[in-house]
Amino acid sequence: MRAGLPGDHPAHGTAAEWGDHLRRDRRRSAHTVRAYVATAHRLVDFLGEHRGGAVAPAGLTNVTAPELRAYLASRRGEGIGNASAARELSAVRGFLAFAAPDVAPPRMCGPRVKRGVPRPVAPDDVLALAEEALLHLGAVVRVPEPYMDAVTAVSGSGPAYFALLAEAMIEAGILLGLGRDVSTQLVVQTMLGSAKLLRDEQMHPVELRERVTSPGGTTIRAVRELEQAGVRAAFLNAIQAAMERSRELAAGAP
Repeated sequence: MRAGLPGDHPAHGTAAEWGDHLRRDRRRSAHTVRAYVATAHRLVDFLGEHRGGAVAPAGLTNVTAPELRAYLASRRGEGIGNASAARELSAVRGFLAFAAPDVAPPRMCGPRVKRGVPRPVAPDDVLALAEEALLHLGAVVRVPEPYMDAVTAVSGSGPAYFALLAEAMIEAGILLGLGRDVSTQLVVQTMLGSAKLLRDEQMHPVELRERVTSPGGTTIRAVRELEQAGVRAAFLNAIQAAMERSRELAAGAP
């Protein structure tokens, strides 16, 4: 199968657009996005050789199961194993679903592994398969093993930090005369909207804070009180303590 450069077939543009979509979605790691896009380009090149002509984006709407089996067979001929073939099939299905959202991808079973016949699997393949499974639950981030205690402290315990902050803000609203239901709705929606701006707009927290902090206004007065109370330092110390406790538990401490 010819490696080819993107652009040999018009459908390579669709593969590039899919890559942009995956990067914007931010649910897959950069490593996986690169692997998926490379698979999409390989599929386009294969279809061009298999069909004997240029592959247009419309040509991705009628890919057949026999064509996919032939593609996987060609990849197996290049030496990939079952785990890699399963990952490629998952990438191909995602690419075809993006290219033709109104057309059901061809149905075919993934590569089978005989029971009782272990075979070595490359670490990257294992990580990719685990990542693909976990994506159904949310975003996935690859982190080196030594940093797992930090992940536990920041993210694993993170919901409790947000819940404590929400509880305090709701109580503040009640102190100022708001009903509990109204105060709760205001706080939850404020947290949700702020989180969506940070995630979807990739806005830095400092930028978001500065956008709602006008000179001499209410927000800067509140921020001054929080800083004087040591809230920032308290979060740093709390998360540091959580990481240390995670290490203690991993070492078998009661």
